[in-house]
Amino acid sequence: MSVSLRLRLFSYAVYAVLITGIAFEGYSLVKQSGLFGKRQAVSTYRINIEGNIRKPGWYVVPEGTTQFEILKVAGVRPTSDLSVINLSSQIGNNQSIRIGTLEKPVIVTDRQEHVKVEFFYGDVQVTHADGKTSALQTGSTIHPGERVQVSGASQAEVSLDAFSRIDLDNFADLTFEKINLPSENQNVTEISQNNGSCWHKIVYSNADEIYRVFTRSVVLTITGSGADFLLDVQNDQVVINIMNGMLLVERRAGSESTNMISGQSATIYDDERPFQITRLTPDISAGEQFTKLTEGKSGVLTKDASLNMFFCVAPNTFYLVRTNVQKGDIHLIRIPQSLLIEQFTQNLSTIDQAYLYGGPVFVTTFLERIFDTRIQKYLSTSRGGVEKIIDIFGGVTIDVDAAAASFLNISKGRQKMTSEHVIQYLSPAISGISDANLRQSQVLRALFDEFRGKNFIPTLLSAEQIISISESSLNAQEMIDFFSNFTKRTDWQYKEYTIPSKTVERNSRQCFDPLIEECRRIMSNE
Repeated sequence: MSVSLRLRLFSYAVYAVLITGIAFEGYSLVKQSGLFGKRQAVSTYRINIEGNIRKPGWYVVPEGTTQFEILKVAGVRPTSDLSVINLSSQIGNNQSIRIGTLEKPVIVTDRQEHVKVEFFYGDVQVTHADGKTSALQTGSTIHPGERVQVSGASQAEVSLDAFSRIDLDNFADLTFEKINLPSENQNVTEISQNNGSCWHKIVYSNADEIYRVFTRSVVLTITGSGADFLLDVQNDQVVINIMNGMLLVERRAGSESTNMISGQSATIYDDERPFQITRLTPDISAGEQFTKLTEGKSGVLTKDASLNMFFCVAPNTFYLVRTNVQKGDIHLIRIPQSLLIEQFTQNLSTIDQAYLYGGPVFVTTFLERIFDTRIQKYLSTSRGGVEKIIDIFGGVTIDVDAAAASFLNISKGRQKMTSEHVIQYLSPAISGISDANLRQSQVLRALFDEFRGKNFIPTLLSAEQIISISESSLNAQEMIDFFSNFTKRTDWQYKEYTIPSKTVERNSRQCFDPLIEECRRIMSNE
């Protein structure tokens, strides 16, 4: 089987988790004149969003739009007050929503003050604050003031949080001066890169984060929401290649500064010559430079350990999916949108609020704390394009129960369902939300079975269409490796959970307070 075909097949396996969520969400937008007949036109509503919001004003939206969805479009600020907003409620025509202002911005209150070693090969040494040295170990932590030195023919990867990474090439030399240190309403991470080449892949999960890299001659500060860049510190110069994001580059002497954007390179000499800014050339490839490190890490990730992924179909379908290839287990953990995260934050209550403030990256930081585990990957999409995505799979075969058969006016038993069938099959209107959740899991298992049995072969075009409407941290090599391991087994076991929690009320909204010890027991009892 060709690499491209394997990649396309695995892409569909990953998105199978999302499709049931998409269908579940899509039902609220589908207005039918008959059970499987043509749709009626969907009414539109006008709504006014005002106050502390990025894009205030009047919006025209389809009937059935939730407050979550309209606020996602309008844009939430770090100081937007969502405490009195019921994000799951649908808007009304000519409704006005006013967003207040928080005294302090939303932040994570229990930031980790260490860096974790994800993977390495070769000889890598750590010099501790007391001057003693030790060999690097996968899974160990690096604390402020400690120095990491990579020998020749060696590489290492360390993580600052869920999605921020630094890859160290041979002869790289880093000192971690500050790690999430609170300073003037900001959390500051500062690193001295003393020598060698490093690939910095930094994603800000909160608006109060600052990431700086110091060299002998310049200081680099990430602006915007993050940056992806190579930094090579040589004897008499510094070379910066930025693949994504924005950087503020300043001489330490204060004599010169510039803003760099995606697709630029800079050579900065120690002798005060002006910055030399050019276009990034095609031969610059961080991926190729760290191929061996990536392949080694992917092998460990897919063969020797569980892979945790956060899946989301906004506004209110959230899953944590834990896959263990060795044991043949797939754990599906449903996360309610009103899951409380108050103990980890300031001025923030629920998971869906966290999504509005910082997207899937921000949500994942809280799920990691609840489950006490690393969530390596995320994949998120909206409920748009519901039928197109499901129909790419050619439908799915479901054992239809009596209540659903009566509601859909079809026969009980095994039925091949199109996208419109699936959307209605997952409706809570049939027999309540609990049964709808069970049917969602049933459809999910059926989609995995379709994939495992190779009952559909996607095209490159259709795979690209699905990928284009999603936000994901998965890369091609990880997809290929995972697909290879997935198809080696035919005895996968599915275990389904709803996150252990107790029901509480916040501002007249039903919320779910996670039972931390029970949540962590799920992850440890694979």
